[in-house]
Amino acid sequence: MTASRSPRSRPQPEKTAVDQAPTIPIQKPHQAACTCRHRWCPRRIHALGGVLVGLFVVAHLAVAMTGLWPERYQSLVNRIHRLGPALPVAELALVFIPLSVQAGYGLRLLVKVGMAYRTDKKSRGGDLRFFLQRLSAVILLAFIGFHVATMHRWGFHLLYEVTGMDALKGYQAAGLFHPAGQAFHSTAVAIRGYWSPDAIRHPANLLVLGFYAIGVWAVGYHLANGLATGAMAWGIAVTETVQRRCGFLCLGIGVALTLAGTAAWYAFAFAPQAG
Repeated sequence: MTASRSPRSRPQPEKTAVDQAPTIPIQKPHQAACTCRHRWCPRRIHALGGVLVGLFVVAHLAVAMTGLWPERYQSLVNRIHRLGPALPVAELALVFIPLSVQAGYGLRLLVKVGMAYRTDKKSRGGDLRFFLQRLSAVILLAFIGFHVATMHRWGFHLLYEVTGMDALKGYQAAGLFHPAGQAFHSTAVAIRGYWSPDAIRHPANLLVLGFYAIGVWAVGYHLANGLATGAMAWGIAVTETVQRRCGFLCLGIGVALTLAGTAAWYAFAFAPQAG
């Protein structure tokens, strides 16, 4: 009888050159789009709201930068306020509602993640980018709140109209910003002399000036980084190459916004015509 050959003793076929070649792993997209199955998930809505708010910020800083030329600034303010009753509706629909969505989701994320530098919650960008995004968000919330409360008719002015508090009587006209013929002067006083108009170098005035500067710089970074990560969330920038190009584009936008905001800040704070 012939002994049965064990499976282990069977000769193995020689490997060809193709079999011996190293296996190249398939590269997956670097930090791809949002994995949520819903097209209108909170992250995407947050990103879309950021785009709408960003468009307003670009227009707002462009108008504010013309404060270097007070007459031109007054002319642009006059054109905007010719909208009349349509202006509050546009502000509500295009600014305050998207801004509320941004702030609401941002606060929810901030409560969940906190301000720790290193966190596992980030899904796009490194630790530094995510930390600066949260830090700039906190600064922006305080900055926008102060800016709207003091200068806008929907701030302390509205509160005065409702309550009639004597402490808010200074905001009874329409906030500290008076568009009718006093656009530049009222803005300059509100920024460089908020605490004491008669003493420009008062420490509290300098504190407000510094706060405005930090605020406009935070706008530049937060919007630029938000556009870059928003492009990832919507699947526009999926591969590493596209993300790199998108990052450079958003960096340019951020630098341009920062320069425009700084120019506007200088116009109302230190330019000779602001005196």
